[in-house]
Amino acid sequence: MAKNETTVLTVERGACRVLRLVRSGAAGVLSVALRRTYAAPPPPAVAADAAAKDETATAAVQDSDRIAFDQAVAATGGAVTLGLPASRLLVKILRLPAATRSDLESVVALQMAKYAPFSGDHLTVSGEVVAETEDELTVFAAVLPHAAVEQLDPWLQGAGLRVERVDALLLGWWRAACAVLADDPAPVRRVFLACVADEWDLLIADGKRPVLVRGLGALADPQALAIEITLSLLNAEVESGAAPVEEVVFFNTEPLDTALTEAIRQAVDVPVRHLPPPQPDADLHGLAVRDAEASPLLLNLLPALWRARNTAADSKKRFLRGAIMGAVLWLLLAGGLFGAPLLMQQRVADVKRALAANEAIFQTVQNIRTRADLIESYTDRSDSILEAMRTVADRMPAGVELTMLVYRRRVDVKLTGETSDQALAYQFKDAIENSGPFGKCIVGSVNLIQSPGKQGRHKFEITATLKKAEVRE
Repeated sequence: MAKNETTVLTVERGACRVLRLVRSGAAGVLSVALRRTYAAPPPPAVAADAAAKDETATAAVQDSDRIAFDQAVAATGGAVTLGLPASRLLVKILRLPAATRSDLESVVALQMAKYAPFSGDHLTVSGEVVAETEDELTVFAAVLPHAAVEQLDPWLQGAGLRVERVDALLLGWWRAACAVLADDPAPVRRVFLACVADEWDLLIADGKRPVLVRGLGALADPQALAIEITLSLLNAEVESGAAPVEEVVFFNTEPLDTALTEAIRQAVDVPVRHLPPPQPDADLHGLAVRDAEASPLLLNLLPALWRARNTAADSKKRFLRGAIMGAVLWLLLAGGLFGAPLLMQQRVADVKRALAANEAIFQTVQNIRTRADLIESYTDRSDSILEAMRTVADRMPAGVELTMLVYRRRVDVKLTGETSDQALAYQFKDAIENSGPFGKCIVGSVNLIQSPGKQGRHKFEITATLKKAEVRE
């Protein structure tokens, strides 16, 4: 079931970003309710110079990142999906038989254990089908090392943050790139590069089917990036077969650097293109849209430790909610058991006192009202037979001959007559309806007279309800 609101938080090199999407309108369109970036304050100069060697300097850098993380958590206001860059994960594209779909989680864990440089007890593995044919599944597989969990876990506990899912940022920007390339379905091989927080992600795809993914991290110069692209293309040929490379696509907001473009052209001899994202933080937006879909088949690298903590928190919440509801119910039942009879007795006594106090006045008013109604019934002639006959005589059209008038006091008047044109009967009915003492009028019947000497004449009946009869009803 799709979510109505989702919040994504990223932990990146030197910054944290937050994006919240909310569904609105009858169509349930997702709109951005919150988008913020929290940059880590610069660490002390000594730490910046010695970060690679000095553990104290490394801790200072992590403290700066922790400050940005705490600021981002304060803006989330609840549970989040955590987006991690590919440099913090071990990512790989797996090609598996379609028959493995029913046990995909176990198969992915078994395959990734072959590539991970640490044991299965120190990692979290997940996979997501990103393309498929009748016989084969293309799976994006990722491993979250236990070391990364150990670094982030104190931050989560200190901030009291609940993480419901862990996703790869790479899948967010790849979703956005596929949306931009929707009008270009040609299955050619392309190299896609995205740089977020000075760290590079690389994805090689045949059309929209990924064949190789890598988190390159921070690179020193354009030549280093060109070398990584060359090595990645060689790996793609080994794993998925040779194919001509159509172009290298930079999926970034910033324009291309000339030196970088030239270095890549010299290294791989293919065109280089800049493809701007459709919106700011396209990777984060793509991740949030994925999360809003709430599909159980999405990648989820949530560690067992955090999953157990969420389960415990949910159990505690359910227990507290049940305890509160039980206490409230007990109080209501106790109040009803002991208080209801007393309250009812008090109410009955109040009603009896009120009736006793007002009984004499009520009888006096009732007698006066009865006499007034009796006098009015004798003096009011607005619906008398004379008034009815006067109205009938005034409104009766020429050509209508009235043969009978039956008056029922305070009920109605029945009119019987003859006419040479049956339309005059309906005209007569419309003329007296809601006029004088009459309210609603109904034409009962209009029949042709069969008697000799009255050929072509019609007999009609009209029932005219008196207005006061309608009021009484």
